[in-house]
Order: sequence, then C-alpha cells, then structure tokens
Amino acid sequence: MKKKKRKEELRNPWESNEWLDEFEKETDRGAALLGAAFADAVLETTLRAFFVDDEKEADSLLGVNQPLGSFGSRIRLAYCLGFVTKSQFSDLLNIAKIRNEFAHRLHSLYFDSPKITGLCANLLTPRQEMHMSVTNATCRQLFIWAVVIVCAQIRIKQPGIDERREKRRIPEEPKVTTHISDIKGE
Repeated sequence: MKKKKRKEELRNPWESNEWLDEFEKETDRGAALLGAAFADAVLETTLRAFFVDDEKEADSLLGVNQPLGSFGSRIRLAYCLGFVTKSQFSDLLNIAKIRNEFAHRLHSLYFDSPKITGLCANLLTPRQEMHMSVTNATCRQLFIWAVVIVCAQIRIKQPGIDERREKRRIPEEPKVTTHISDIKGE
C-alpha cells in the first residue's frame, strides 16, 4: 500500500495544493523537509516522463539506494540534461543542503540560525523572480518561495510532460536485412 501511495503522489505532485498548506504551517524543520521532498518529487516525475515505459527499470535507477535515488543525483542529472538553469541548479543544491542541515541536527535549528541564514542568502530565484532583496523577507519565506518558484519553472519548462508520459514507448529492435557480403564489400 505504501509503494502504491508513493506512485500516486509521483504521477503529478501538483495535483493537490494540500502540500502547500502543510508546507506553510509546518515547523521550520518540517518546512525544510517537506519543501525538499516536494522538489525531489518534481524532479523524479520530470525524469520519469523522459524514460521509456518500463517501470521496473526506472525504479532500478530512481529507487532508494539506486544510482539516481538521491535528491542530489536527480538535481545534477536534471541540470546535465538541461531541465534546469544554472540558477535553478544552484537553488536546488542549496535547498538540499538546507534539508540536510535540518535532517541531521537533533536540536535547536531554525531558519534564522546562522548556517541556514547563510544558505538562504544564496537562494537566487526569489530575488530574480520577485525582485526582492534578502532584507525584505525572512529566510523561511525565501526558502518557501525558492521551492515553489523553481518547481513551477521546472514544470512550465517541460511542456507536454503529461502527454509525454502517456507516449513513452520502448524502441523496437531495428530490422537489419543486410547480408554478410554487403558488409565485406563483395
């Protein structure tokens, strides 16, 4: 049941605004974890849309403890495939670093903590898209806006992603009718 629910969530992370309500109401730690999880789901959905229709093989790449199973590896692949810009790449890496700080600290970490403040100061997208400086917003707001804007931009940049998902087919084997004598040049 758990695996099926995860697959339902991955079909389209944008289907429900429920996550955004949760995101805004969460503690700082919860917001960092949920924001990164959403960005990770958007990247996974985007990558899966460009894979052939072989769920088992896609899972063997994107599953936990697999080559593309981590948020960081998905960020890098999305960048290398041209799915994200240099500034989106930078923001996604910072979102991952912020998530990791919150995930691996046991006590007393907030968006206004020095380490998190420094990472949030490096988020480019909110300032670029909303024309604002870091002093006009809290670090938590910058983080939330970075997640939402970057994920929306990834989604918008992939026109027809839902249609693409429906049309992925495993390529057929080529039909080679060449004779050995043709290869040898006889």
